[in-house]
Amino acid sequence: MGFISDNTKSKWGRRKQYDLVGGIVMGVAYIFMWQLFRSIHYNLIFGISLYGPLFFI
Repeated sequence: MGFISDNTKSKWGRRKQYDLVGGIVMGVAYIFMWQLFRSIHYNLIFGISLYGPLFFI
């Protein structure tokens, strides 16, 4: 993606359009991330919320 953005030539600059599209996609993904399904047990949700961030360390 860096190669693509470095070689992009537009009237808005090299990265603004990618920032805009990425921001919209991330905003929608953030909203859907917190939509819980009724079939999931609350202990599972708690466990994922507690131990999920450990995968990013």
